[in-house]
Amino acid sequence: MTDPGVTRTGERGMILIIVLWSVALMTLIAVALTTYVRSNISATESDMRQLRSDFTLRSGVTAAAAAILTMTENERQFLAGDRRVLDLGDGSKVEVTLYEATGKLDLNFANRAFLSGAFGSALGSEQAGAALADRVVELRTRLLPQVSEPAKVNSAGNAEIGTKAVRGSGEATTPAPAGSDIPKPPQNSPVFQTPLQLRALPEVGAETINMVLNLVGVLSRNGRINPFSAPEKVLRAVPKLSDADLAVIFGARIRHDRTSNVVVAAVNAYPDFMTLESSRAFTVSVRIANGPGLIVGSEAWANLLLTPGAAKPFHLLAMSW
Repeated sequence: MTDPGVTRTGERGMILIIVLWSVALMTLIAVALTTYVRSNISATESDMRQLRSDFTLRSGVTAAAAAILTMTENERQFLAGDRRVLDLGDGSKVEVTLYEATGKLDLNFANRAFLSGAFGSALGSEQAGAALADRVVELRTRLLPQVSEPAKVNSAGNAEIGTKAVRGSGEATTPAPAGSDIPKPPQNSPVFQTPLQLRALPEVGAETINMVLNLVGVLSRNGRINPFSAPEKVLRAVPKLSDADLAVIFGARIRHDRTSNVVVAAVNAYPDFMTLESSRAFTVSVRIANGPGLIVGSEAWANLLLTPGAAKPFHLLAMSW
């Protein structure tokens, strides 16, 4: 016959084991739930910081545009990496770098020899520069929009239809009418919409492309560069540019002088490659320097087109994220 005391002891032991397992299971569930909640809170906080940073960068672009608009027409044309810190309020500050955008070689218009010289300087090899220039000219010629008359390539490496150069060929198109803020686009669309399209060139390494990206753009009004904002390697690549004229232009950049007779003569001596025409296109780089709840060091760039006097003083053409 079973002892009732032993039975009760066994039952109590089993109950204790069940309770302990229940407590352990509930603890595990509580820990998992806490971890899940913390993870979601952390992800939400990260998303909020990213969102705040994105809007701060966009605000920085607007503030940079406002800074450019407050400058004189002459000051704007000499922007070649001007840096300043802008206070956006509430402890948020951004560092902006301002560039006049037409100082860079236009991938859709630039003369082959011009491209070759600049690329050769950046790559440290005339042969490599010429090869890359050939690839750019080949691509933009091959991708020209279909037209009724076949395109021909002249000795300068520019595609032509009859006697008229087309957009994407490397030659300047008809200038915009005087007083026009936005140049009238040619009939054909450009091949290059962004310099990053260079990375699509087959058999050209990313390292090579990265070495020339800071020399090229797509915002030219007429294919010629602004010599007062051009990177030095681009300026020195102007075909047949004399040392005397180069010295005059470098001096003009220091003095912010675009109007003296000697400067005008030096620039006008190369009408196929340089222009004194004012530009409305600018590139700004924005970096978060400080601010509560922001990702310090976050960066973005944007291309802007100024339209002073219009209902909207500037247009955002492109922006990175």
